[in-house]
Amino acid sequence: MIFSLSKGILLSQKVSDNFISIVTEKETRRLLWVDQVFKNYGNREVLKGISFTLWEGQCLSLLGPNGVGKTSLVKILLSLESFHRGKIEFHEELQVPKSLGYAPQTISYWQKLTVLENLFSLADLYSLPKDKAKLQSEDLLHKLGLWQERDKRIEYLSGGMQRRFNLAMATVHSPKLLILDEPTANLDQESKRLVFTFLEGLLHEGISLLYTSHDLEELSKISDQILFLRNGTVAYTMDTDKYPNRDDRYLFLKQTYTELFGNTVL
Repeated sequence: MIFSLSKGILLSQKVSDNFISIVTEKETRRLLWVDQVFKNYGNREVLKGISFTLWEGQCLSLLGPNGVGKTSLVKILLSLESFHRGKIEFHEELQVPKSLGYAPQTISYWQKLTVLENLFSLADLYSLPKDKAKLQSEDLLHKLGLWQERDKRIEYLSGGMQRRFNLAMATVHSPKLLILDEPTANLDQESKRLVFTFLEGLLHEGISLLYTSHDLEELSKISDQILFLRNGTVAYTMDTDKYPNRDDRYLFLKQTYTELFGNTVL
């Protein structure tokens, strides 16, 4: 599949029955619609009809053991891989890929540049005006507890600081949709608190999150909806607002995971 997207315009080469498109109707809240998406690697089918909707200001989380298709789905949404059948629609306000942010598990930035130099360089790639890039970078570093490190080269930051900085790099261009792959993995409690406060602020601003994590307690706190993925399909969908008590929500989440996956290590 070959495709290119710009605001309000679909520029794609359709291959069989799969395509990605931009929805131009005034559906102001539905940012992403994934409908019956299939993905193969040779003879191995890793996605078998995945479907879901992501709304503005919603945190939708993907949960399941390794190998259930989470990474493949994320790569498809980022246009890093094709898929074989199905449909993916982004709302017109998402200038794909410019309106997407991605914070991967793998840390990737310019190690020899300082924190601010990294942010300014990336902002320049997104064609942000210099004054806006400066304000945005300073704001992000304050929120993520990294302002005092602004003139340090990345290679001299601790592992936890680098993971927090990963979020700053993923959001310097003010994306409408942020895709997060294990954003709090290996962080201490203080760093986790900073990250959670930051992400909750993004949700309050109407930014949508597509979240993957193996931490059930973490998912119970931040998710609006959780998709349990098993064998390339959505085995169960949990709407967390049905469980206003956080302890009850976590217990149900843990129980459902055990019923679906047994004692599989997360």
